[in-house]
Amino acid sequence: MPSPQSAVMLERIVTGAPWWVFPLLALLIVLGIRATRPRVTALPRVLIVPVVFIAWGLSGLVPALAASPDLALPAAGAATGAVLLALATGGLDGGWIDVERGVAHLRGSWIPLVRNVAIFTAKYAVAVAVAMHPADRAQLMLWSVAISGASAGYFVGWLARLTIDSRRAVRDA
Repeated sequence: MPSPQSAVMLERIVTGAPWWVFPLLALLIVLGIRATRPRVTALPRVLIVPVVFIAWGLSGLVPALAASPDLALPAAGAATGAVLLALATGGLDGGWIDVERGVAHLRGSWIPLVRNVAIFTAKYAVAVAVAMHPADRAQLMLWSVAISGASAGYFVGWLARLTIDSRRAVRDA
């Protein structure tokens, strides 16, 4: 049974969150569960999660780097590593694109759900830690920009891989 202090802390964490956090988490879970089954989806719908994570990553990076330009190198390093990871492992992973119809045939996988919830959890945990321990803000900002850089970078790389796969589909047609 959780202690009364734990319950109060959990309540403060949940009630102190911005309003958009919970709909975003719900969207990521719904899309992640859908991704566990093979499906055919319109190409623009394939872009929803990458665009959300790139925007969320950049929204964390821009103000942090404006306040502390010395964090640019760790952010760039995390983003570069994530781009390379996505180029090597991302894309359609056995799926294919029907360019004429504008749809993607996607295999089912648990990876998108796990990846998206892990990124969400990491970003949320750092935001909570910053709010709860303002004296440690400088140290926590390093983690924040690394996570934001990796998040945006991964999905930039994923989109690049999708583009490469799409061009191959056109060339091979």
